[in-house]
Amino acid sequence: MRKSAPDSHRHTALPSDLFLVTVYCDPGLLCGEPDEGRDVEVVVSALRTRPTEFRSAGGGELAVALLTPLGLLQAFRTPVEGLTDCRLPLAYFGGWNEQRALRHALAAAGSPQERLHRLSAWLERRISDTRALAGPQRRVSQAAMILYASAGVPPSTDAVAAQVSVGRRQLERDFRRWLGVSPGNYTRLVRFQRAAASCWRAAN
Repeated sequence: MRKSAPDSHRHTALPSDLFLVTVYCDPGLLCGEPDEGRDVEVVVSALRTRPTEFRSAGGGELAVALLTPLGLLQAFRTPVEGLTDCRLPLAYFGGWNEQRALRHALAAAGSPQERLHRLSAWLERRISDTRALAGPQRRVSQAAMILYASAGVPPSTDAVAAQVSVGRRQLERDFRRWLGVSPGNYTRLVRFQRAAASCWRAAN
């Protein structure tokens, strides 16, 4: 999408049960390294556990991909313990070579549609990686998706732990390491998003 906020707009980001991959390039699509002074970002936003205010200014192109916990683990397989409510450079997950390669691929595209296609293809390649997730990653992804896909009131942590054949305490440790939150906190994020979606549908 095109982004334009020349007068510095204030926004509020609500708590979220999804991870975000955000790519932003300035109008000239100057996709270079940070020390080159070029305005470009490729970042992964961790789970938001509280409302966050931020300002935006200027114009450019913005692309955002939403990832479930399963999508995040399948794509990156990197622990995010202690990293809620923050934005991480792509290099944190795949190294600077990975970030540089994606920037160059986006810069070489001839149109916004082609850039979006290249971003989508890059994410799909990572998510469709056929290597099996390690045991803790697999347990966390299965448990989180049980909570994420639940209709109505999500099941308790004990019930989810039983479904993935692991003890409650081990599941809590795995959640904090790989998703940055406890199962209880993730459940609250799911409930918040369900309530927010219901309010939005009622208002529209």
